[in-house]
Amino acid sequence: MNYPPIWSPPAQKETPLSAKVLPPARKEFASGVVDDETACVQCGYNLHTLSTQGRCPECGLNVAESLRSDRLAWSDPHWRDYLTTGIAIQCWTVGLYTLIIPLLFISALFHRSGWLHIGSLALSVDLLLFVSYWLLTTAEYGKVERPGATLRRVFRVVMTITASWQIFFYVVPLGNWVLTAYSRLGLAVMSIVTACLFLLYVRQFSRRVPDRAAVRQWTILIFVTIIGYLLSEVLPGLWAIAQFDPRRSASFVYFTIGTLLGFGQSIWMFFLLLRLRKQLRAAPPAG
Repeated sequence: MNYPPIWSPPAQKETPLSAKVLPPARKEFASGVVDDETACVQCGYNLHTLSTQGRCPECGLNVAESLRSDRLAWSDPHWRDYLTTGIAIQCWTVGLYTLIIPLLFISALFHRSGWLHIGSLALSVDLLLFVSYWLLTTAEYGKVERPGATLRRVFRVVMTITASWQIFFYVVPLGNWVLTAYSRLGLAVMSIVTACLFLLYVRQFSRRVPDRAAVRQWTILIFVTIIGYLLSEVLPGLWAIAQFDPRRSASFVYFTIGTLLGFGQSIWMFFLLLRLRKQLRAAPPAG
């Protein structure tokens, strides 16, 4: 099998530093020491002549961490171009969402069904979001993906279902408020699943930079996203169904808190995506 120049088969043998199993090393060092100019991925210290089982004298990171084969800096540069393009589109959509969310809030505040008035705008942004998701979930070049339900495959299936549901919900009039309420509630649940899968998926890239601070922030963002959707979409939808009254489809307190969380989450994610894009663009061509 002919591999691209930037890819070399994983080492057949590795000695883990601890019970935690690391991906195979990028390069085997028969002498047990780093005999090239490999830099520490955390602080940039030159690891030349250090033991592969030791630690960086500058920051204390295990040397083996800097030899891992899954670093984004060593991935195919053309595949990284897909990621940076997807993230750029994602940033634009997140920016648009920060404008749409206040409009949704004001519309729902003065008109209980006001969220439908700007549904076409939200649908356009959602379709743009789907394009960015598809680019970000491009299979990595030069690596054989294990068979079965990987996070990338599951996310693609879920986001396709959610996008189809959104198009159906905005385009096809259901005519019955009960069906509309249940459809909106189901769409909210699918949106939570899609958003969480996306955050988990992007979190993997920060781990491969590596950027531990960003990984922690992505984790926190997952919980913030869940709480925001529950307060702004799921709980008001359940309340409307329980009350059998479409005019009471949103509790003001829940909707306000959920909307503010969604607004903050969008801004937070925007800057995290810019940070990841900068790291991807700064990665040198692998060789």
